[in-house]
Amino acid sequence: MANNGYRRNPLHDEWTCNSCMFRNTSNNVLCQMCENRKPPNTPKTESAVLSKLASISHDRVASFNFLNSAIPMHVKEANNKTPDIGDEIITRNSVHPKEHLQILTTVGFASRSSFREKNIQSGWRCQGCLLDQPYPPLDLVCPICQRKSPEIPLPLGPPRSKILDIYKEFTLSDVEDSQKVDKTYNDIIEFCQRNNQSFVDENFPHSVASLGDITRMGKELHEIVWIRPKNVRNRRGMKMEWTVFNDPQPTDIEQGNLGNCWFLSALAVIAERPEILERIVVTKIYNKYGIYKIRLCVDGLWETVFVDDFFPCDKNSSCMIFAVGRKNQLWVSLIEKALAKIYGSYTALRSGRTAEGFSILTGAPCEHIDLEVDLVYEGSEAAAALEIIWAKLLSARKANFLMGCSCGAGNKEVVTKDYHDLGLRTRHAYSILDVRDYGNYRLLRIRNPWGNFVWKGTWSPSWIGWNDEKLRRDFDHDVIGREPGTFWISFEDFCRFFDSLDIAFVRKHDRITVDRVDLLLLVHEDSENGNPGKLILNSTRSSEPCTKTKEKFLDPGDYVVFVLSFTHFLDEKNIEATMVIHSGRAIGARLEKSSPEALRQSLMKMILKEGKLVNNDIEKARIYVLNKSCSGLLIMAENHREDMCLHIKADCSQSQNIISSRGALISVDSIPPFHRQIIIILTHLNKSKYFVTSRHMAWKSTNQPKLGDFAINFPDSQHDPKFANQIQAAFHGPVPMYI
Repeated sequence: MANNGYRRNPLHDEWTCNSCMFRNTSNNVLCQMCENRKPPNTPKTESAVLSKLASISHDRVASFNFLNSAIPMHVKEANNKTPDIGDEIITRNSVHPKEHLQILTTVGFASRSSFREKNIQSGWRCQGCLLDQPYPPLDLVCPICQRKSPEIPLPLGPPRSKILDIYKEFTLSDVEDSQKVDKTYNDIIEFCQRNNQSFVDENFPHSVASLGDITRMGKELHEIVWIRPKNVRNRRGMKMEWTVFNDPQPTDIEQGNLGNCWFLSALAVIAERPEILERIVVTKIYNKYGIYKIRLCVDGLWETVFVDDFFPCDKNSSCMIFAVGRKNQLWVSLIEKALAKIYGSYTALRSGRTAEGFSILTGAPCEHIDLEVDLVYEGSEAAAALEIIWAKLLSARKANFLMGCSCGAGNKEVVTKDYHDLGLRTRHAYSILDVRDYGNYRLLRIRNPWGNFVWKGTWSPSWIGWNDEKLRRDFDHDVIGREPGTFWISFEDFCRFFDSLDIAFVRKHDRITVDRVDLLLLVHEDSENGNPGKLILNSTRSSEPCTKTKEKFLDPGDYVVFVLSFTHFLDEKNIEATMVIHSGRAIGARLEKSSPEALRQSLMKMILKEGKLVNNDIEKARIYVLNKSCSGLLIMAENHREDMCLHIKADCSQSQNIISSRGALISVDSIPPFHRQIIIILTHLNKSKYFVTSRHMAWKSTNQPKLGDFAINFPDSQHDPKFANQIQAAFHGPVPMYI
């Protein structure tokens, strides 16, 4: 029998990851922490490094607390030892915590409890050098000063607020009680018939409140009246017979006096998909009582909105002042009014992204793609990024996904006059109707929701190249070229003048699972060792209204989705959000309260996988930086020394329009031996403005745990600024690299 009451089982032979020092069982080909591949010809013996690791951090008691639901309640302890079970003998004295974890897994005690909420309130402090660690070292001997100190629980901060535990699961057919909706509709019709009157929606009255702030429209309130279609005149001043649908086309949409091109651009794309449009407009024929049902996806949930057919009109001309459907169609005005009712007023629709419009109209996941790749990449990397974008455009078009784009609204400085001279509007949304490879040319067909003011460059409707008969025939230019507001543009010019594009992944027979979550998604394989398993995929860390992961074929099994947001990290504010899971097959999902420790492990795996290892000249230390496609900046550091602390200072004081998870832009930390720590997380604050992140790093190795003269305000602490609460301590406190 081995020392310390631990008898080795051949099944437990281990290897050590050369990257993160994590201890893996021999049957794992990839490291369970950082996913690096097992080195070849790894001996099945104890590593010399691991023998040192064992002296750095071990939780005699807390290792069982860490697996607090892993040990059955009926197992009683005697003389600090659990009963013999099979070929395993486990003691609570001087055994590496990972060995506890593996043994407990073998005998069936392990529970996936670390994903759930725990209230870890203890740590360990050396009574000599005052080193603080989250777990006590082996035999309670300090790795810095070699002094043995008793284990005394240390509070990590005030208790955190209650984690949001509201969640729902739906299929599309379950989201709304259609029978209840139909009954309400029929009751209204019956009331109107009985009283011989048209429907007047009291929940969206014909008042100033429903219009909103119209001063920017150059209209006075006394110039606006609410009129039913039978009294509305068209642009030529004629009264016409109105219908809901009359062969709807993208060119039927005419934008009014609102700046809601983001929504109308999405609606124009929808108009090419009649099966989607007909799901939105439930009442498909003209209703003499003026009540219509419109279905929109609000915050991820489908909702039927009742609207009347009184529309804001100019008092003098009796023309609608907002969006109008050409050929005297009502579907455009009805959908716009339903959305205005949801938002509270018409003018609340002034600004947004095409992706938001797609999400509202389809409920489908949307991807936002930044075209300003030269701000992120250089040279060949930028060219490669554009190649990927073009491939995505072709794939999206082939799959018949919906697409829109934004012009002159990115982070680059634009000269509005230059855009206008070329027929483009800055800070304006357009629809993408087609994507085509034509010989050596890459082309996109775009539509301005205004129905006019189009591109004047190469491939524009007035381009001299259209004199070529073959070209006119191949592009059906004599027909398509006359459609209002549409034009062809080369991919090169598109990337030059447009700043972003949005893709809605609309499929037939979609099913959704809706949970109350946040915006950063990290998907892991489920793990039996109590920690998040392999990171499968993650969304971009985005400050947009929605985010999504890439598509992926998943093997049958269990997966865990972690969700994170740091905008309200310091005030511990719960953010209500909706998560939609799109799958071709039926899936089961449930919500579990997650501990900050599990969320931290998930985030660390993402940084290890996607972060850049920055060059530094300090021995046995690693610094990871993640600043691409993450709406800010993340910094993590590792101390690979066995007997010295790593003092590290991160100065991000030159950053702009960001918020720091540390509550300050300069942080200083002391990281114990063989520990890693998330140093700081910067998050884009005001998404309507650009942001800048900067960093200046300084570090040193020392046998002094406290910061001393390296600190800013707290020289007798290991962290400056000090942690404000338990969640901040959990995310930003040091953690052993093998936990």
